[in-house]
Amino acid sequence: MKRSSFNNRRAPIGRRTQIRQTPTRYDLRKTARAEWLTLRDKSDTLFSKIIRSAGRCRYCGSTYALEAAHIIGRGHNVTRCDLNNAICLCKVCHYHFTNSSKAEWSFWVDHVKGAGYYQTLWTEANDVRLRAGSNVDFWTNKHTELKAHWAEIEKHQC
Repeated sequence: MKRSSFNNRRAPIGRRTQIRQTPTRYDLRKTARAEWLTLRDKSDTLFSKIIRSAGRCRYCGSTYALEAAHIIGRGHNVTRCDLNNAICLCKVCHYHFTNSSKAEWSFWVDHVKGAGYYQTLWTEANDVRLRAGSNVDFWTNKHTELKAHWAEIEKHQC
């Protein structure tokens, strides 16, 4: 006697041809997630452009291979594209600080930006009340703010 497996069963004819017309709750969440991820990525690109427009490395003064170095990592969405949360570094200095201790990095940031700067940013990044990083409105506002800042920079460069 042959056993029938689940894969061998066929759905009734009417069910096989049915196409879902209305989006499910899952489809709507998926669309909203895609929207805020796109906005976040566009904001990241613009943010990096703004930081690198400083024109030189804050540590060694080099103008070669500039990068936007986040003071508090990009995993914290609240401070991810905050213009106060980045410093323009060349590739070599960025690599050096990425592979150095957190104490050395925070000491240098406090030296450059002012005493207690690193701790203030760290507190803001971890503030539960401000966690709106996956919100479409949050990223729309952030992207608009960055575009306005970039327009100011371009206006002064001309």
